[in-house]
Amino acid sequence: MIECYNCGSAIKETTISAEKVLCWQCCIDNYWDKTEVLNKKPSDKPRGWKFMAVYIHKDGTVYHKGVEQPDLKGTLPLTAVKPKPKVTKKLTKKESSDLVAELGTLKASLRRVKTMKTQTTLEKKIKAINKKLR
Repeated sequence: MIECYNCGSAIKETTISAEKVLCWQCCIDNYWDKTEVLNKKPSDKPRGWKFMAVYIHKDGTVYHKGVEQPDLKGTLPLTAVKPKPKVTKKLTKKESSDLVAELGTLKASLRRVKTMKTQTTLEKKIKAINKKLR
């Protein structure tokens, strides 16, 4: 076993001809620039602006598929950016109470069913509602 020349930790898998070895932790410390990650400023452009056919920035700069078009600056109206709706898995109290009420009516109608076809459709609906309520 050879030790790391920087911190002295033991390294198992090395070649016999190796004179100096640097462990993975020391590699990260020496070669990874932490200031680059900390100093990164968020862009004022929306996600995917490079892939839009035409994107007009706040200052009037026109981009066509991510490439700036300086001759068109200030000639087109700004691009309206729609915020992405937030998806939540939790149901609100009103939604869950509505689902419970619907589940009750489906179970009551399941008792009165006479044909097998309607019974299977009702069972599928009940199963879907139970899955949502979990």
